[in-house]
Amino acid sequence: MGKTKKYQDFLLERLRDRKEAVAYLNAALEESLKRDEESQHLFLLALRNVVEAQGGISNLAKN
Repeated sequence: MGKTKKYQDFLLERLRDRKEAVAYLNAALEESLKRDEESQHLFLLALRNVVEAQGGISNLAKN
């Protein structure tokens, strides 16, 4: 469990950078075009990670 949390912290730190976040979302979107349930879930998870890294949806919407 500890390793997972450390990875999540690392990921969120990286996703604070806008260019990293855009590349991450683009990769997840491309994967979601497979149109299977798992790839659709992957995109939603990626979106959630970016929103969290950027300080929440209201903060993200301001920028």
